[in-house]
Amino acid sequence: MRPEVRWLVIVCVTLNVLAHAEESQFWVSVGSFSVEANARERLEHATEVTGGYFELRSGDTGVLRVVSGPYLSREEAASVRDRYRDRGFEDSWIISGNVGADCRSGFSRDCIETEQPPIAEDSVPELVEEAPPGYQLNRIRTPNAGQEERSTSWDWLEGTDFDVRIKGFATVSMLPDHDLQRSLQGTPVTDSSVDVRMMLMQPIGPVQLIAHHSTVLVNGDRLELNLGPDAALDQTVSDDTFRRWRWTWDIEDGSRHASFHRLDRLALEWQVGSWGFTVGRQAVSWGGGIVFQPMDLFSPFSPTVVDRDYKAGDDLILIDRLLGNGHDLQLLHVARRDEFSDVDQDVASSALKWHGYLGPVEFEVLAGEHYGSNVFGGAVRFPVGQALVRADVIASETEQGGYVYSGVLNADISFMLWDRNAYTFVEYFHNGWGVTDLPDNPLFLPTELTDRLSRGEVFNLMKNYVALGFTYEWHPLINQSTTVISNLHDQSNLLQIGLSYTPSDNQSVQVGWLEPLGSAGDEYGGVPLLGKAVTTGGASRAYFRWVYYL
Repeated sequence: MRPEVRWLVIVCVTLNVLAHAEESQFWVSVGSFSVEANARERLEHATEVTGGYFELRSGDTGVLRVVSGPYLSREEAASVRDRYRDRGFEDSWIISGNVGADCRSGFSRDCIETEQPPIAEDSVPELVEEAPPGYQLNRIRTPNAGQEERSTSWDWLEGTDFDVRIKGFATVSMLPDHDLQRSLQGTPVTDSSVDVRMMLMQPIGPVQLIAHHSTVLVNGDRLELNLGPDAALDQTVSDDTFRRWRWTWDIEDGSRHASFHRLDRLALEWQVGSWGFTVGRQAVSWGGGIVFQPMDLFSPFSPTVVDRDYKAGDDLILIDRLLGNGHDLQLLHVARRDEFSDVDQDVASSALKWHGYLGPVEFEVLAGEHYGSNVFGGAVRFPVGQALVRADVIASETEQGGYVYSGVLNADISFMLWDRNAYTFVEYFHNGWGVTDLPDNPLFLPTELTDRLSRGEVFNLMKNYVALGFTYEWHPLINQSTTVISNLHDQSNLLQIGLSYTPSDNQSVQVGWLEPLGSAGDEYGGVPLLGKAVTTGGASRAYFRWVYYL
């Protein structure tokens, strides 16, 4: 059986299984905590920011979840979840199941704030947690997802929200014999970084100021060869060469180490009635890809990157308009510099996106200009049984005046396995800019593909891929995820396994392994530089990530 047919059969069978899943109610969680004070602080903050109603619900081992609901359909819950994300709760996700009926009259906050005896753990059924559409490879969702609110906070002024995140990241790479870096440095090679991120949200009258400042220290073998960060696992932004504002400053630079600091967010947000305005450096994400994001044209994540807490910000103007029927419009302009450091419309992006509903189907339509070329896109999201199915298509104008089409089709579902929460997904990706055969030298790749690779807009060289993922909750504080990406042309695969442990509301630890399963000359075995004799990118990698919030 041909590979494409085999994967099509797998996708069809998976969708059929998802379509017959058991029906249930749906809830939206905006955070889970082991400390009650932290959970109540999140509840207060979420109610104030979103205007929604929330309750505290206890899970096993004393974990407290802040939830709103119930919602009768997954698409309704997904719409609420997306609205909460737009309000700053980026780790909001869907819970499927019955969370009890202790305080059911209207889900008002009075029910929660009234002193009540603790809920017995055996009176509340297990919750099935679905990783949201924003879930990415080894972005392991744990009951402590959404750690912005903690037991300690620094309130300098009324309404001020100030947090500090410290992240340590390290990798050890075992290079194959045919890898170019091994011929220069041997094997294994090591790289590490420390990132101290300070985050401020400050109301100024009707306007809210958002500012994120990062101080980054990097060290390792890649820096010695001037290879930059390992984008396969870490996409730490180290310069603003092509951004509108130059808000990165070097501190020191050595042969194997460097440090710098930068503003990754600096934006003013104004919400008045049904209108919203954002000006400055802020992050924008479009589309519904799980591993691949062809519709996300603005600093998308690599399929295998580990740290997805904060997407890189772009210099933009964003206007939102909420319509009376629940639909909304977004008008976006992203400013950039060209290779001559000039701010030029030819390298900017401007787009209009319409988001709405047709019965149970949620859709998005966009039209715009991206790096001087017209782009058109569409996305749909709809339930199939208890699964959620998404499809994105983007059409991009070529230099010759034609159009290239890229897109994803995926489905995911959560369920109980051995009395524990589990989540799985399948995704097909077509990269219209890719090739069907890798040349012996990357200089022979199409220019329009290499342009997008250098911009960090595309991360794959070939046309067709399938990704399968599975996440299992061994314990409310310990999750494991496994993802396999398969190249349907050269039959190479990429296996990523991650284990996440969250010992407290302030801290998380993550370890994992990235293993290419392919031969020299394959995309996931070693991309050829001089044929199969000299390659790059075929290393086995172990990584360690530690995050602590002050």
